[in-house]
Amino acid sequence: MCTAGGSGRAVRSPDTHVRDTRVHDKHEREKRVLVVDARVLWGSGIGRHVREVTARIVAAGEFAEVVLAGDPQELGAWCATLSSATPTRIIALGGGRYSVAAQLQWPQLARSLPERSVVWFPHWDAPFFFSRRPTVVTVHDLIPLRVADHTSAVKRGLMRALLRRVTRRADRVVTVSQFTRDDLESHDSALRGHVRVICGGGVPEAFVERTDSALPPGVTAPFLLVVANRKPHKNIELAVEVLARLLKQHPTLTLVVAGERFPHWDRTVAHAARLGLADRIVDVQTLDDARLAALYAGAACFLMPSRYE
Repeated sequence: MCTAGGSGRAVRSPDTHVRDTRVHDKHEREKRVLVVDARVLWGSGIGRHVREVTARIVAAGEFAEVVLAGDPQELGAWCATLSSATPTRIIALGGGRYSVAAQLQWPQLARSLPERSVVWFPHWDAPFFFSRRPTVVTVHDLIPLRVADHTSAVKRGLMRALLRRVTRRADRVVTVSQFTRDDLESHDSALRGHVRVICGGGVPEAFVERTDSALPPGVTAPFLLVVANRKPHKNIELAVEVLARLLKQHPTLTLVVAGERFPHWDRTVAHAARLGLADRIVDVQTLDDARLAALYAGAACFLMPSRYE
């Protein structure tokens, strides 16, 4: 560095610029490529987790590239909304969660990844066989193993083997709560000291003033709110029973249920009908973020009756 004339203004010499450029280039070369299993981009709570975390990683600019594996059409529309701070790329990966199709595709896909890749699986449906790349596996819960009626005994055995395999092979295992870390380490003591807790965060857009005009069609105050997928362990039948008890004091109350449908929802609806409450259940399946925030803001009470979470 030198000064020019009597101005006292620092001037960068050409040699300094070259050295700085080399340092910058070296830093860029050392950046890793992050590969995200984004097959469940819009799948219930895990889909939300994938979208929120990935969007912030892209905006941070800490990776040379973020590669999203999943449905190209689905991912393409979403990628258009992301920050340009990090280049993004999409690679096709088919198969649903816990599918043989996805398991068969991963090894071949892994061989095509850059050497500097690290792969993030935002759930423990990671490949049983995987070429050696650094991996991070997020475990949200052990519901398939802990809830008896969640799946068949055969599937539970296969899932137990998969969980053991992918978590022991992962370079880092992340859980979204202390409860899940304790549950996971109780399930497999070999993971003690290998699991990091990173709790879920919040977004400012979720906190809004109550505005009845922003509520989804068919929803009117006062209402109880459940936001959950419609699986048995979510125990939405209990929320129906809570509504039944409260109606004596609050005769205009309804129960709004928002979230992804599963076959068990038919049983919940039948339970409501037996209690004479079929017309008191408001089913909201698809919501944008603004209307979801309006539901939370407008609810008289939010219920989470899950038997295991």
